[in-house]
Amino acid sequence: MPGTENYKSITIVGVGLIGGSLAMALRKSGFEGRIRGVSRPEPLEEAIGKGLIDEGFDYQQLGEAVSGSQLVVLATPISRIVELIAELGAV
Repeated sequence: MPGTENYKSITIVGVGLIGGSLAMALRKSGFEGRIRGVSRPEPLEEAIGKGLIDEGFDYQQLGEAVSGSQLVVLATPISRIVELIAELGAV
Protein backbone atom coordinates (compact mmCIF):
# COMPACT_ATOMS: atom_id res chain seq x y z
CA MET A 1 0.00 0.00 0.00
CA PRO A 2 1.60 3.32 -1.02
CA GLY A 3 2.89 5.35 1.89
CA THR A 4 3.39 2.41 4.27
CA GLU A 5 6.92 1.43 3.28
CA ASN A 6 8.49 3.23 6.26
CA TYR A 7 6.17 1.64 8.83
CA LYS A 8 7.42 -1.36 10.78
CA SER A 9 4.26 -1.82 12.85
CA ILE A 10 0.62 -0.81 12.36
CA THR A 11 -2.13 -1.31 14.92
CA ILE A 12 -5.73 -1.57 13.77
CA VAL A 13 -8.25 -0.98 16.56
CA GLY A 14 -11.44 -2.74 15.54
CA VAL A 15 -10.80 -5.78 13.36
CA GLY A 16 -14.29 -6.05 11.93
CA LEU A 17 -15.41 -5.39 8.37
CA ILE A 18 -13.45 -2.17 7.87
CA GLY A 19 -10.40 -2.99 10.00
CA GLY A 20 -10.18 -6.51 8.60
CA SER A 21 -10.47 -5.17 5.05
CA LEU A 22 -7.66 -2.71 5.74
CA ALA A 23 -5.45 -5.52 7.09
CA MET A 24 -6.24 -7.58 3.98
CA ALA A 25 -5.36 -4.66 1.68
CA LEU A 26 -2.07 -4.14 3.54
CA ARG A 27 -1.17 -7.81 3.12
CA LYS A 28 -2.16 -7.88 -0.56
CA SER A 29 -0.07 -4.79 -1.23
CA GLY A 30 3.02 -6.52 0.17
CA PHE A 31 3.28 -4.70 3.51
CA GLU A 32 6.12 -6.45 5.33
CA GLY A 33 5.75 -4.95 8.81
CA ARG A 34 3.77 -6.28 11.75
CA ILE A 35 0.04 -5.76 11.90
CA ARG A 36 -1.52 -5.81 15.35
CA GLY A 37 -5.24 -5.97 15.89
CA VAL A 38 -7.38 -4.90 18.82
CA SER A 39 -10.88 -6.32 18.94
CA ARG A 40 -13.15 -8.92 20.48
CA PRO A 41 -11.84 -12.52 20.61
CA GLU A 42 -13.84 -13.91 17.67
CA PRO A 43 -12.72 -11.39 15.02
CA LEU A 44 -9.14 -11.61 16.29
CA GLU A 45 -9.08 -15.39 15.96
CA GLU A 46 -10.48 -15.16 12.44
CA ALA A 47 -8.01 -12.45 11.37
CA ILE A 48 -5.04 -14.35 12.80
CA GLY A 49 -6.27 -17.57 11.17
CA LYS A 50 -6.45 -15.85 7.78
CA GLY A 51 -3.00 -14.32 8.22
CA LEU A 52 -4.35 -10.76 8.20
CA ILE A 53 -2.80 -9.76 11.54
CA ASP A 54 0.26 -10.98 13.40
CA GLU A 55 -0.92 -10.33 16.96
CA GLY A 56 -4.28 -9.86 18.61
CA PHE A 57 -5.14 -7.85 21.73
CA ASP A 58 -8.38 -7.25 23.59
CA TYR A 59 -9.49 -3.70 24.37
CA GLN A 60 -8.03 -3.87 27.90
CA GLN A 61 -4.58 -4.25 26.29
CA LEU A 62 -4.88 -1.14 24.12
CA GLY A 63 -1.73 0.49 25.51
CA GLU A 64 0.34 -2.61 24.86
CA ALA A 65 -1.14 -3.01 21.37
CA VAL A 66 -0.22 0.50 20.22
CA SER A 67 3.22 0.57 21.87
CA GLY A 68 5.88 0.85 19.17
CA SER A 69 3.42 1.25 16.30
CA GLN A 70 4.10 4.01 13.82
CA LEU A 71 0.44 4.10 12.76
CA VAL A 72 -2.75 3.45 14.74
CA VAL A 73 -6.02 3.15 12.82
CA LEU A 74 -9.35 3.44 14.65
CA ALA A 75 -11.82 1.26 12.76
CA THR A 76 -14.51 0.92 15.42
CA PRO A 77 -18.09 2.16 15.46
CA ILE A 78 -18.23 5.95 15.83
CA SER A 79 -19.86 5.62 19.24
CA ARG A 80 -16.62 4.04 20.51
CA ILE A 81 -14.05 6.38 18.90
CA VAL A 82 -14.26 9.26 21.42
CA GLU A 83 -13.71 6.82 24.28
CA LEU A 84 -10.75 5.23 22.48
CA ILE A 85 -9.14 8.60 21.79
CA ALA A 86 -9.35 9.42 25.50
CA GLU A 87 -7.76 6.06 26.36
CA LEU A 88 -5.00 6.55 23.78
CA GLY A 89 -4.29 10.02 25.13
CA ALA A 90 -3.36 8.44 28.44
CA VAL A 91 -0.90 6.00 26.82
